[in-house]
Amino acid sequence: MPRNGLGTYFLPEAPFVAGTVISSAAVNSDLSDIATALTGSFARDGQSTMLGQFKALDGSLLAPGYSFGNEVTTGLRRPAAGQIGVVLQGVQTATFTAAGLISPVLDTTLFTVNLDTVLTPGGYVCNDNTCTNGPTVGGQWYLEVMAYPPLPTQYLMQRATDLIGTGTIWTRVRLAGVWQAWIQATPPATVMPSGSVVLFWQTNAPTGWTKITTQNDKALRVVSGSGGVSGGTNAFSTVMAQTVVGSSTLSTAQLASHGHSYTGAPITGTVASVGCGVTVPTSTGLTTGSAGSGTSHNHTITMSIQYIDIILCSKD
Repeated sequence: MPRNGLGTYFLPEAPFVAGTVISSAAVNSDLSDIATALTGSFARDGQSTMLGQFKALDGSLLAPGYSFGNEVTTGLRRPAAGQIGVVLQGVQTATFTAAGLISPVLDTTLFTVNLDTVLTPGGYVCNDNTCTNGPTVGGQWYLEVMAYPPLPTQYLMQRATDLIGTGTIWTRVRLAGVWQAWIQATPPATVMPSGSVVLFWQTNAPTGWTKITTQNDKALRVVSGSGGVSGGTNAFSTVMAQTVVGSSTLSTAQLASHGHSYTGAPITGTVASVGCGVTVPTSTGLTTGSAGSGTSHNHTITMSIQYIDIILCSKD
C-alpha cells in the first residue's frame, strides 16, 4: 500500500546501501508504488474526485478547518464535539448541532457583567439580577449579540428578552463603537382574537379555527343593534321550498262592499224608492240567488332564491 491508515507513505523496499548493486526489481517496485501514491493524491486543479472522507482539522476563529485562499478567516470550524461553527472574518456567526441551529454560539451564563462589554456574537443568560447597563435595573435576560463581520466590535446589535416577566424584548445597536439607547420592541397586535366568529365559504374550518355546528339551515340578518342573537322557528330550506302561500277562506266581513240585482213579481202595497225617481213594491222574505262554494283558496309563489353555503368558524 502506498500509505498506511494515517496517510503516512512508506517505500515498499528497504533503503539502498551505498557501494552495493541496486536491483532493478527493487527500484521498479519503489517507482511503481510512488506512482500509485501520486495517483491517489488529490489534484489541486479539480480533476480528482474524493473516494473517501474529506477530513479537516478542527480549526479556530482565525483559521477555520475549511477556509478560502482569498479569505482564510472565513469558513467552517469544529468548536466542540457534535458542533459545526460558521466563521465570517474571524467571528463565529452561527453554531449547528444535531438539533439544528442553536444560536450564533453556545449560550453562556453571565454573572455581574457590564452588558456594554459583551461584544462577542452569541447567546448569553443574565440570571442573577446583577448584570449592569441592561434595558432596566436588575432583571434576568436572555441576551443575543449580532455583529457586522467587517467591523465586529464597532457595529453590533444586542437583543434582550425578559426571562421573568412578560417576555418583553429590547434592542440596541452599537454604532462606531458607541452603544445607543435601549428600545422596547412593540409586540405585534393580535390580528384575530381567540373566540372571534367568522364566515367561511368552504367545506371545513381552516387551520387554527373550529367549525361551529350549532347553527344550521338559517338565513343571515343585518342589524344595527347587538349581534350574536338567533331567532325564528322555520328552517331556511323549508321556507324556500314553498310554492304556494297558506290556504284562506274569506268571511263575509272580508268581502268587498257590493250589491245584487233581482227580478220579482210586483206586489201591491207599500212602495220604496230605490233612487233616481224609481219605486218598487216592498216585500218581505225575498232573497237573491246564491253563488260560490265557500271553499278556501291560495296564491302561487316562487321562493327559489339563489344562495351559497357558508360555515361559521371560531378562532382557536
